[in-house]
Amino acid sequence: MADKFHIGKIIRQCLSEQKRSVAWLAGEIHCDSSNLRKMLKNGNIHDYILKRICRVMRINFYIFLCQNMEEDLRNMAEIG
Repeated sequence: MADKFHIGKIIRQCLSEQKRSVAWLAGEIHCDSSNLRKMLKNGNIHDYILKRICRVMRINFYIFLCQNMEEDLRNMAEIG
């Protein structure tokens, strides 16, 4: 099975491409920067936070989540 999907890594990569920092993002979404760093590190981001991140960064990160879910479902169908 492929490596575990990690939305936090994708968000960090997009921040880097936009030449933005986690501190900048935290300020834009009105979230404590240390809490946001923890969320990005463990990849567990609440829906309401992810929605804010999508709006501020102008990227639909839900697409990545859906693609990963589709892949998981295909793998399950192949196994079962």
